[in-house]
Amino acid sequence: MRNIPATKQDVKTSIEKAVDTIADMIGKGFAHNDTRLDGIESRLGKIENLLLEEQRRKIENLETRMKKLEDALAISPHKKSRHSLAAFHGLRVCSPLPPTPH
Repeated sequence: MRNIPATKQDVKTSIEKAVDTIADMIGKGFAHNDTRLDGIESRLGKIENLLLEEQRRKIENLETRMKKLEDALAISPHKKSRHSLAAFHGLRVCSPLPPTPH
């Protein structure tokens, strides 16, 4: 059978003991959650680094492809080169139209 506090002081002491027990339980719960959150934060940091690295590689790849495209589209100022490029693509080269008067 459970002891029932006999005096006001006994009741006060029992309440303080119960509050301390609950506080300890809550503290342990928070400590456990803190370690779980630290693990999650660590994993998120790794994921972030992987995503940033992937994005960096993609940007470098795009820059390389753009450079190759720029080099491929570079046209020499000589007419022969212009005609050769157009012939390669099966296009007809025409002289530009004169500007229209305003």
